[in-house]
Amino acid sequence: MPRIAGIQFEKDSKGNNRYIRIDLKKHRKELEPFLKTIGIDNEDFEKDWERGMTTEACKTVMHKRIAKWYNK
Repeated sequence: MPRIAGIQFEKDSKGNNRYIRIDLKKHRKELEPFLKTIGIDNEDFEKDWERGMTTEACKTVMHKRIAKWYNK
């Protein structure tokens, strides 16, 4: 199988192809019909991504939760 830029096959422990990693920046247009067919709407993903936390904000929240567990 020829190599295609932006697409990588990932193998399982037995060496069989198991997953495909696809660069959405390069192949978004081709994938959108498939993603919509299986119920993944890219617009919803983008909205959720924008509302997501930064790494530092996530660390802060997790430290507060852990502190509550031990300060009971």
